[in-house]
Amino acid sequence: MAEDIIPPEVHARLLRHFATLSFGFWTGPTRRKATLFALGLFACLLLNLAPAIAVNRWNKFFFDALQNKDQRLILLSIGLMLALAFASALTSVALLQARMRFQLRWREWELCGNLGDDGVMKAA
Repeated sequence: MAEDIIPPEVHARLLRHFATLSFGFWTGPTRRKATLFALGLFACLLLNLAPAIAVNRWNKFFFDALQNKDQRLILLSIGLMLALAFASALTSVALLQARMRFQLRWREWELCGNLGDDGVMKAA
C-alpha cells in the first residue's frame, strides 16, 4: 500500500534521510545508553519467550496428570500455571517498559537540540 502512495525513489531517499538523522543517536555521546537500551530490549524479548515455551511444556505435564488421575500432580500443575501466568505478565511489563524507555530516550535526544528545527531544515 505504501508503494502505491510513495514512489520507490522517494521511499529510498526518506530512508537515507532517517538513517542520517538517527546516526548521531547511535554514534554520539548517547551511544552507550542506546546500546544498553537495545540490548535490554533484546533481553526482554528473549525473556518473554520463556513463559510461552513453558506453557507448551506445561500442557503435557497437566494432561498426563489428568490421564493418570493424580490429584497431587493436578494441583501442582494448577499452581505452576498460576506461576507461569505471573511470569508472563511480568515479562510483558518489562518488555513494555524497555520499549517505552527506549522511545523516551530517543525522543529526548531528538528534542534536546540534536535535530531541532535547524537540524531538520538543514537535512531536508
